[in-house]
Amino acid sequence: MYLEALFTEELKLRAKQFCSSEFNCRHMKDPCHLSYIRTMSSEIFDPQIRLKDPSIGAETSPSIRKLVAVVGASGKLGRRVVARLVADGAEVLALGRNIEKLADLGTNYRVADINNRTQLQEALNEATHLVSCAHARFVPAITQALGPNIERIVFLGSTRRYTKFPDKAAREVEQSQNEFDRLLLPGVMLHPTMIYGADGENNVQRISQYLRRIRIVPLPRGGRSLVQPIHVDDVVSCVVSALHVESLRTSDLVIAGPSPMTYRQLIATIGSEIGRTPIFISIPVGFISFLSFFTRYLPGLPTIRKPEVMRLLEDKAFETTDMVEVLGVVPRPLAEGLRSMLAFD
Repeated sequence: MYLEALFTEELKLRAKQFCSSEFNCRHMKDPCHLSYIRTMSSEIFDPQIRLKDPSIGAETSPSIRKLVAVVGASGKLGRRVVARLVADGAEVLALGRNIEKLADLGTNYRVADINNRTQLQEALNEATHLVSCAHARFVPAITQALGPNIERIVFLGSTRRYTKFPDKAAREVEQSQNEFDRLLLPGVMLHPTMIYGADGENNVQRISQYLRRIRIVPLPRGGRSLVQPIHVDDVVSCVVSALHVESLRTSDLVIAGPSPMTYRQLIATIGSEIGRTPIFISIPVGFISFLSFFTRYLPGLPTIRKPEVMRLLEDKAFETTDMVEVLGVVPRPLAEGLRSMLAFD
């Protein structure tokens, strides 16, 4: 533990000296500090005494046991991350607030509230790897509670950070990414596009729910805006891969579906999979914003808020080169993902 503490401080000091001009950089697509830290880690530790841990996939010191802490483990995504890690043979510590849900995960668990710093510090004290499935706004609280043995961190953000419209959640993600960059921590923040396929997710399932009741779909500007949804299991694969991939050259990485499609195509594909052919109506943005107000009062229909309508106008199309080449995850086509999802619907 003492050696690891020295290792962490040595890396931070030497990395800061090496790229001090970028130490407080707001956002870097290819930051020198991360690649330098990885270079220095191989110099400080003799590679001859390092072993391969099959449960994690990263090279590790034999004197320190590997422990993956998962924050938000009882949530929709967290449950799947825990299940995958356990299946891969990792030693996992599931963290959350609901003891009943934690007890059902089939691994070691501990009740820990992110807003309780002492409680979180005690829970993370022995963790060597960390996955946070909590909202990105909790990044500062989690980083302040990290233990001395931490080797790799994976946070979850959102491509919502790229919206051009005023949005509180987007600002929180951007601020957390900036804080993560500033701290020079070893790891990455993954920014997924629209996630579908998880239990109770509020995107594709809402569209499916709507189409089962009403085939007429009003869309602003005919639904020409681009989207790129990603299946929840592909998100999990990216998270697990990011825990041990050594070639990461950035502190943030977008993960998305295989290719962009229009919102109209998305709805048509969902309709095809559930046997409901949608009838599209192109209407002005102002009118659909007006109609969205009444969805909260109509039973059986999902509530649609004005900010969601405005984001329908934005293209959400992203490169997946790093996801495929660095993380080694090839996202599944939407139709394939929908079939696996609807099979349990």
